[in-house]
Amino acid sequence: MGRDNYEVIVYRRARSLRESGYDVTFMVNDTKGEEYIEDTKVVSTGVSSGSYLRRIFIAPFKTFRKLRQINADYYQTYSVDLLLVCLLLKIIGKKVIFDLREGHPYTYYLKSKKPHWINYCIVSLMAIWMKFCLRKLDATIVTSEGIERYCLRWGVPNVSIIGNFPVVNKDYSLSYEDYIKREDRVIYYGSIYTISRQEVFMDALSRIPNVHYFLAGKFEYQYYKEQITQHSYWEKVEFIDGFQIHELPSFFKKSTISNVLRDFSKTSSPNGSMGIIKLFESMEAGLPIICSNVPVYQKLLSEYPCGLLVDVNDSKQIEDAVRYLIEHKEEAYKMGQIGRKAVIEKYSWDALSSKYIGIIESI
Repeated sequence: MGRDNYEVIVYRRARSLRESGYDVTFMVNDTKGEEYIEDTKVVSTGVSSGSYLRRIFIAPFKTFRKLRQINADYYQTYSVDLLLVCLLLKIIGKKVIFDLREGHPYTYYLKSKKPHWINYCIVSLMAIWMKFCLRKLDATIVTSEGIERYCLRWGVPNVSIIGNFPVVNKDYSLSYEDYIKREDRVIYYGSIYTISRQEVFMDALSRIPNVHYFLAGKFEYQYYKEQITQHSYWEKVEFIDGFQIHELPSFFKKSTISNVLRDFSKTSSPNGSMGIIKLFESMEAGLPIICSNVPVYQKLLSEYPCGLLVDVNDSKQIEDAVRYLIEHKEEAYKMGQIGRKAVIEKYSWDALSSKYIGIIESI
C-alpha cells in the first residue's frame, strides 16, 4: 500500500473509525518513516516497492513482522499481494478484512498482452489462491454486485458492498451565473485505462468545434499512451500527467461536463459499478455527467437525472451527448445540481460510514 491512498483510507475510513472510538494506524510499503495525517498515524514497513518478485516473496514477511508489533484488534488491506499476510494474521488469531476494490483476478485479462492460454492459466491460479484466502478471512468488502456474485460463488463469507463515495464539501455551491461563464470543457481525471475508451471520446470531440478536453491522470499502459497521443485530436487535449487529490477542486472549477465512461463489458461487473469515485465526485462538484449506458447507472439516473447515458463505443452518441449539454446550458446546470443533491442525500461517505463501522463491529 502506498501513501497516495490517503483519500479512501485517511479521509474516509480512518476518520469514521476514529469518530467511533478506534485508534487507527495506516501502514505503507516505503522507507519514509512515521508521520501523522489528520490524527491518523502513518508508519512505514521499511520495505521499498522494488520488483514484483520482491513484493511477493520478501515484503509480505517484513510487513507481517511490523504488523505484529502494532498488535491491532482488526487488520484491513486491499492489496492482493498481501493475502499471505492476511492468512498469517489469521493464524495468530487476528480479525482480518479484505477490501476487494477491483474485480481481481479477472481484470488481469485487461492488463496483460500475453497469449490467451498463458493469461487463462495465470487467472485460474489467481482465482484458486484468492478463493482459498478470502474464505479464511472475517469479512470482504466489494464495490459492485458483479464482484459480490463471484465472491458468493466462491463461498466467501460475510461479503458487503461499500460504494466508493466521496466526503461532501457542504460549503461548496455553484450558481447558474458562474456555471455559464465557464468555457465549454469536458474533464476526465484519474487512471487512464484502455476501458475508458479515450480514442472513441476524442473521435466525438473532433467533430465539435470550440469544446476543450481536460485529461488529468496516469496512463495504465505505455502502449495505450502511445496510441492515444497519436490520435489526430491529441494536440487539442489539455493533458496533465498525474496530479494530487488537493488539485481536484481547481480542475472542477474550469469544467462544465464530466466524462466518467468505462466499458464495463470488458470487466467483471458488466452491469456497472458503484466503485467509480470520479462519478460521484463529479456529481458532488455540480457537473453533469456522461456515463455508460448500463443497468446500474440507468437506475441511478432514473432516480436522479444528473447526466446522459451513452454507448461507450459509439462516438456519435457521445458527440450528441456533449452537443446537447453545451447547447442546453440551463438543463445541464440543473442536471449538475441534481447530481450534487444525490450525493448529499444518498451517495456520500457520510451515508455509508455507519455501514462500514457495522461491518467492523459485526466481526
